[in-house]
Amino acid sequence: MFGDTVKMILMSCVYAVFGLMLFYATRVGDGKQVKRFSLSTLLIMVLPALYVIIAGIIPDIPFSEQLHSHPEAVNFAAVALGYGIPYTFLSGYELAEKTENNNETTAEADETSGSDENNNPSEQGVTK
Repeated sequence: MFGDTVKMILMSCVYAVFGLMLFYATRVGDGKQVKRFSLSTLLIMVLPALYVIIAGIIPDIPFSEQLHSHPEAVNFAAVALGYGIPYTFLSGYELAEKTENNNETTAEADETSGSDENNNPSEQGVTK
């Protein structure tokens, strides 16, 4: 019994780390992350996942008998917990404001590429 509990705790930790890696693998966007607390994510994803994990480990909690017969539900809850905890606090992206520096850099790059193609002094007067 004790060995099964330790195994369940270790597997939950491994799956939670997988959920955390999944969260950061899907965080692509333009701009910087917005640190914002999301109560709905906490209530809908994190707390139920935490309850499923605890009920899968402790035998006297309601629904623990059903969760012991389906350990994959505890694994999915651990992934949801690993994904949901950082999502609760980093819930989105804020678009970076376009500044004049970005526009000037783009204009300089266009001018540079245009001058290389049309006004290269080394190729003037050379016939092909």
